[in-house]
Amino acid sequence: MVLLYRHNELLAALIVIITVLGLKLSGEREDVHIYVVGAIVGTAAEIIAVSFGVWQYANPTTLGIPLWLPFAWGAGAGLIKKLSELFQRG
Repeated sequence: MVLLYRHNELLAALIVIITVLGLKLSGEREDVHIYVVGAIVGTAAEIIAVSFGVWQYANPTTLGIPLWLPFAWGAGAGLIKKLSELFQRG
């Protein structure tokens, strides 16, 4: 993200491609739900924070956030789920 933040469309496309591949490999329907919820809740929180001036993005596209951010939140939620499962298995 650090290297491509100025190229919103390219970064969004790369995150989507990586996420789709990961979701296909996992084969778990629950992972798609986690992705969608993470994308919605994370994006909503970011929009609220940006609108209150808590922080700002260098290259926003809509509502003060970059195009790729919802996809990154969805992927992040999935990563957190997978890490939590890994730690639970011990």
